[in-house]
Amino acid sequence: MKSCRVLVVDDSLVYRTAVARALEGMPSVEKVYLASDPFEARDQIEQWEPDVMVLDVEMPKMNGIVFLQKLLPQYPIPVIVMSTAPDYVFEALECGAVDFIAKPSIGNGQNMSSFLRELSLKIPSAFSAGVGRTSVASRNNGGNDGGDSRKSGLGEKGIYADGAPVLRASAAAGKAESAGSASSSNYKVIAIGASTGGTEAVLALLKDIPAQGSPGIVIVIHMPPGFTKSYAERLNNKTGLTVKEAVSGDVVKPGQVLVSPGGKHMMLSRQGNDLVVDCRVGRKVSGHCPSVDVLFDSVARSAGNSGIGVLLTGMGNDGALGLLHMRNAGARTLGQDEASSVVYGMPRVALEIGAVERQAGIMRMGAVIRTLVRGDIKS
Repeated sequence: MKSCRVLVVDDSLVYRTAVARALEGMPSVEKVYLASDPFEARDQIEQWEPDVMVLDVEMPKMNGIVFLQKLLPQYPIPVIVMSTAPDYVFEALECGAVDFIAKPSIGNGQNMSSFLRELSLKIPSAFSAGVGRTSVASRNNGGNDGGDSRKSGLGEKGIYADGAPVLRASAAAGKAESAGSASSSNYKVIAIGASTGGTEAVLALLKDIPAQGSPGIVIVIHMPPGFTKSYAERLNNKTGLTVKEAVSGDVVKPGQVLVSPGGKHMMLSRQGNDLVVDCRVGRKVSGHCPSVDVLFDSVARSAGNSGIGVLLTGMGNDGALGLLHMRNAGARTLGQDEASSVVYGMPRVALEIGAVERQAGIMRMGAVIRTLVRGDIKS
């Protein structure tokens, strides 16, 4: 991968210095530039034309939100925002930032080390991002990213066998072609997975799904603890659906959306006629906790051909194998197309291994789902 130039904008000298030191040792980073406020950052951008900007949201003189609103129309640069405030983060993403990272307190050395490791993984993802795609989707009402899918996850749930290569599943693609589809009256759940660029993609999709006549929806999006509750509240306020952060024991209900809590895997199990949520802390699967693969695998087991799987924008391969398991179990499976993805990673891998039955742009995905639920699209 080509190396990139990174601009770090933060009024804290401690943060600027720590981030610069962490990034300067990365093979994928060619040069790191520093700015203490948006005005200095503007001059750095004009002079050096950096490839990625890491931006603190809360700064004097001009906050990061206003800076994004003024900057991106003139300089469409991928931006990762840093903040402790979820509302600021989601506003920044709506303004066109491609990703975010939770900012730890300066005095917590362990959290600072984790922050710097995560940021170093987000830089290549942002560098490859399609700038402005999610903000366009929003205007039209429409992570540690990566990891090894071969590693075993929640073994007691039978998700993967240790060492089983993800691309071995390509041999099962032929089976997926012959998998039957559920009748429109049988759909019980829509399972959605997303990562980089996914906050606005999910919002655009949910705005296009009516509360009446829609199956229950469960979502895994790569997001740290402390942010998913605010994100669920945001979705609840901006869509016609009832949205909440999931807790163990929640029942999947029509017209309701359950968002996996940050730092916990979310799984479904069948209890009588109900699909019931189980949220638990666990080791990372496919590089993540929560993991899309964990959710999709549980939907394949518990819902079979009464499920619809949707894999949206994101770096890496989380969700690809789980989506294939859903398709092999008879579910209908959709993947976001490259043109509308901020990062065409997860849906690309899913398409390559035969997990995706149909691709669609994010502004068309809701219509495709509505048509599936009505039973107008046959297998």
